Amino acid sequence: MDIEYYWGDKGLGFEESVEDLAQFSLIHHEKMRVVSGTSTGKYSRLYVWLELRRRMGYYLIQIYCPAILIVVISWVSFWLARESTPARVALGVTTVLTMTTLMSNTNASLPKVSYIKSIDIYLGVCYLMVFASLLEYAAVGYVSKHIKRQRKSQKQESKENEEPLNEAENGAKAPPSCNSTPSRSKPFASAEYGLQVMTEVSILLSVLLIKFYILQM
Repeated sequence: MDIEYYWGDKGLGFEESVEDLAQFSLIHHEKMRVVSGTSTGKYSRLYVWLELRRRMGYYLIQIYCPAILIVVISWVSFWLARESTPARVALGVTTVLTMTTLMSNTNASLPKVSYIKSIDIYLGVCYLMVFASLLEYAAVGYVSKHIKRQRKSQKQESKENEEPLNEAENGAKAPPSCNSTPSRSKPFASAEYGLQVMTEVSILLSVLLIKFYILQM
């Protein structure tokens, strides 16, 4: 071994630009001296081990908070009337496209890796919530159409049953029909209950995700 390297007594010195990085904070550093052997001989080497911590301020402002707000905005369609089709469709499509753009911009600014990152899981769950709110309107529309068809068929059957009764009474006026339209049918009530459960579950999932990422800071 021709040359041996040693660390001086003064230690390591860092510039201010290194200690105050934009996305990382320097937590700890450690210096080491190693003598490694290779096929050509033994060599002295000096190593520096740096511990960095990612700063969450940028990601909270640019990614996490916008994703939370987009999910909350998609829940507004739950309180809109079923008949307001343009408003609900426009709100659902806009939130889905906005979430897609946010995911694309986030992945473009991060390193290209082959494994799944925690931010990918977070944005994926937010995207599923937004997409589910759009599918909810399609489900409600299908259920409401099915209920209208049932009511129409019931009215037709009631009219057909009343005609022979009127003829048997020799033209006497039949009593008013008691088949009045109920204020809320059972299928629609179950649909509203399912909508309420889905809203509560999505709120619970978002709260759990926020708590998880706060603990990871």
